[in-house]
Amino acid sequence: MLFTLMTILLVLNFIGLIPFVYGPTSNIWISASLAVVFWSMLIFSGWVKFPMESAAHFAPSGAPNLFIPFLVIIETVSILIRPLTLTIRIIANISAGHIIMGLIATSLTACSFLALGPVITVHIGYNMFEIFVCSVQAYVFSLLIKLYGEEHPVLVSS
Repeated sequence: MLFTLMTILLVLNFIGLIPFVYGPTSNIWISASLAVVFWSMLIFSGWVKFPMESAAHFAPSGAPNLFIPFLVIIETVSILIRPLTLTIRIIANISAGHIIMGLIATSLTACSFLALGPVITVHIGYNMFEIFVCSVQAYVFSLLIKLYGEEHPVLVSS
């Protein structure tokens, strides 16, 4: 599943590198939908299959009784903010790269013939950097989903 998710994100990110094509992962609805769907699958499956273990995750064992209400609040906020951080991370990084590529492309039309060589060199270098960023963002999104999945409660046999 994670390999498929990463492949889909790679394709969506690379689509945004095509000139005059809007990158799907730059869209808040697409990125938020991916983040919420995968996050909610993990949360709901944990609560449905292992409700006691999921509830126990909110207060670590050995914590002083005085701190348990605060730990529950902090852990709840931490869990609820995850889809937002997944969404913002991919949108910000992909959109920023596309904006800079657009600025470099605009400078290509405004530069003189003598400056054309250095600007094209910068543009090619930045395009290669954007390919790297698109790959890293797909990997990071998939990696975070994997890390969130590792917190999924499991049945401990005794």
